[in-house]
Amino acid sequence: MKYVSSKVAITADGQVIDDAVIAVGDDGKITAILNAVPEGGEHVDWSAYAVIPGLIDTHDHLSIDLGDEEAQSRESVATHMIRSVRNAKKILHAGITTVRDVGARDYIDVELRDAFARGELEGPRLVVSGQFITRTGGHAWYFADEADGQDAIVRAVRKQAKHNVDLIKLMITGGIGTANSDPCQAGYSKAEIAAAVTEAHTLGYKVAGHIHGGPAARWSIESGLDTLEHGLYLTDDDLRAMVDHGTYLVVTYGLIDLALALPDVPAYYKAKARAAKASYDGVLRKAVEYGVKIAVGGDTYHADMPEELSALVKAGMTPLEALAAATRNGAEASGILDRTGTITVGKDADLVALARDPRDDVAAVGEVRGVMKQGTLVRL
Repeated sequence: MKYVSSKVAITADGQVIDDAVIAVGDDGKITAILNAVPEGGEHVDWSAYAVIPGLIDTHDHLSIDLGDEEAQSRESVATHMIRSVRNAKKILHAGITTVRDVGARDYIDVELRDAFARGELEGPRLVVSGQFITRTGGHAWYFADEADGQDAIVRAVRKQAKHNVDLIKLMITGGIGTANSDPCQAGYSKAEIAAAVTEAHTLGYKVAGHIHGGPAARWSIESGLDTLEHGLYLTDDDLRAMVDHGTYLVVTYGLIDLALALPDVPAYYKAKARAAKASYDGVLRKAVEYGVKIAVGGDTYHADMPEELSALVKAGMTPLEALAAATRNGAEASGILDRTGTITVGKDADLVALARDPRDDVAAVGEVRGVMKQGTLVRL
């Protein structure tokens, strides 16, 4: 038994408990929340820190770094695996105990998920999509399973299921990271999207859709899409439809600023990022105002959580609401709220110690002093 003491525990399910002591069983699950450290057991002394649930990056590609993605697609599988392991360790040490990886080549994300779960490699819990599905020549075609037409897209969904993925990822519109790709152009018809979503749901999978805007946003929302990724150019009507249908918006705000700042990002990528920035600020403000469910992700820059959550606060969230987006909401969007996302008895002990209270400044999520994943302390 471990006893994790805290200055304050922010549970992300509505409770803030001063001087909480979180009891963790040998199975790595939370057994109780106490007000004092009992005799016996192992004392994890985080009494000087604010303790929050493990952070959740709901949109990442561990095997890809921000830059020339098509060039990276020509690298070896071994290079992609090495990059994934490196990024996974960095992410875990930043307090991100769960990552939803929404696309990798050759199903290396499936292999890494299982290796991390077995404890063979150090990394966060992974929720993975295998290969994402795109139309022939569509966004990120060089990493994707290309499929055209309702029958082919249904087969592609079944192919991902055969490889034991956790969710299905569709590239529904064009994107910023692909040359000569319009972020608002539909890659699939309304009927194709509906066929993919219906098949995935029939097989028991949630569906994530890469969408920036345009008519395919509404088609996807109305088809029952579970999470809409990015959403740079969503309209007010799109956002209202998301509220009506309970669709999650997975925000990847920091990627835009970083793309503009880094020297090795291709010129076409920078031009599209520059055009999108002003729009995205407005989309986030309206999404918060309308009550769209929001989670956050780092995409190919691997989750600078202070940046992501500060953007949500700027858009109108309270610090606690922003923190929930990176914990509870990420778990719900990923289909694992029964296991993680809040400090709750019966859930995995995914915990992070912060030097400062994020209620005062949400950027404090970047000041990590301790990490516990499923009851095991991570050596920082």
